[in-house]
Amino acid sequence: MYAIIIKEAAEYVIIDAYYKGRWRCDEKALKAYLAYMSGFDRLKPNAVDEKSILKSARRMNLDENYVIEMSRSFDNENMPRYGNFDPVYLADKLPQFNDGIITPPNSIIEVTPYCNYGCSWCYIPPRNKVRNEFYSLEQLRDNVVAPLINTFGAVEWCLTGGEPTVNPEETLEIARMISNESEDRLGRRPNRMYMLTTGFRIPEYIDRFEEAGINSYQISLSSPDPVHENLLRKAPRRVDSHAAALNAIDAVVDRGLQAEVNMIIQPQGAHEADNLYDIPEMIQLAVEHNVRMLRIIPAVPCGQAKENNILMSAYEYAEVARMVADGRKKAPNLIIDCPIDQRIEKDRSLFCRAGTLWLYFDFRGNVYPCNNLQEPENRVWPNTIKTDKADKIWLDSPLLQFMRDYRNDDVAEQCQSCSLRAACAGECRAMTWARYRTYDLSSKPKDCFAEQQDVISILSHSGAASKVSIRDS
Repeated sequence: MYAIIIKEAAEYVIIDAYYKGRWRCDEKALKAYLAYMSGFDRLKPNAVDEKSILKSARRMNLDENYVIEMSRSFDNENMPRYGNFDPVYLADKLPQFNDGIITPPNSIIEVTPYCNYGCSWCYIPPRNKVRNEFYSLEQLRDNVVAPLINTFGAVEWCLTGGEPTVNPEETLEIARMISNESEDRLGRRPNRMYMLTTGFRIPEYIDRFEEAGINSYQISLSSPDPVHENLLRKAPRRVDSHAAALNAIDAVVDRGLQAEVNMIIQPQGAHEADNLYDIPEMIQLAVEHNVRMLRIIPAVPCGQAKENNILMSAYEYAEVARMVADGRKKAPNLIIDCPIDQRIEKDRSLFCRAGTLWLYFDFRGNVYPCNNLQEPENRVWPNTIKTDKADKIWLDSPLLQFMRDYRNDDVAEQCQSCSLRAACAGECRAMTWARYRTYDLSSKPKDCFAEQQDVISILSHSGAASKVSIRDS
């Protein structure tokens, strides 16, 4: 669980990034919470460094017994333990912030627009790639990396494409720059720098990537079946996309780095091969290869998927939910990230990572709320990072401020009670935009997804979800 922190006058609101809790506190309690967070490392999820917690407490001039007592409360409340920022650095910066968000984005940086695979569901829309329109390394450093470190103490970064390994030297140059800026400004390397990749050429470059600071990988694999995978991904001739992904996974795991697998589920009959019913075998593959997390995500109808009319039915969503729920039981130690196999509480608003935790920078320097919102209307700022600084964009963008306003009553009564809400839009603004060209569901859409389906209650059997409470304390 990641923490988002919003300042409201003399108080602070701590929000779980996945909206599984909300807490209110004063500045002293917030500092105790930040000291508590300093004892946890996302890459070592079962370890607690109590010495770091007490060291942070002393640095913040907090009574150690008070911090210990508060830490028990944070544990009991199951509050987020992780952040994408240096908690001690952020504590020192508290006086500088006005009302609004005070935590940074996970910056998703498009290091290249080029990719050698032909996935027809890619989230990137069709676009011209003119080399002289690319942002420069200096612009990325001065207007994105340095400001986000200076203002918030940002310690997590994501490198994506295109495919980052198509131009590995440029990717290495960017990774080194981020690591160097972090060391110069925070005295430490980033906690996490991860790459979104097909796995292409990862074993060849992984040593150099690790030296540059890349320590986590999200590797795309559409199917555990080599035939299905290669038909779906359309890799270049003489490149086996299935073997490339598995070799990358093994190379990452063998080095003790973090490996996640990303499986994008396709509608039946949309391609030369299907992968819907490959889910059980994919779960088994992830276990066998010691993958930490498996993301099973139905294709979002944006980018190339929108152009190619890739849309899933309610029945297909239900099948995904059924197989994922079964997989969670059979592989309890594997983290399975899937947005549709758990029910959404009736009072749950649209509140996702777009505008609260994520920020996407394309190769031209345009800024978007997330990778799945990249149409011209989704730009969060009129200028690019060639001229404007990312910390100002993050704090002042009206669209981002709207997206992170947890007080919005943005789901109509009919949508709240709909059994197909998880398949329709869930909590996701990108899905809401893709279906209805709006960022909320404050009124029932005219072209309602549920009314287009043959069976309205088809997801009702998908399994009970844990009760989630939203609480202020």
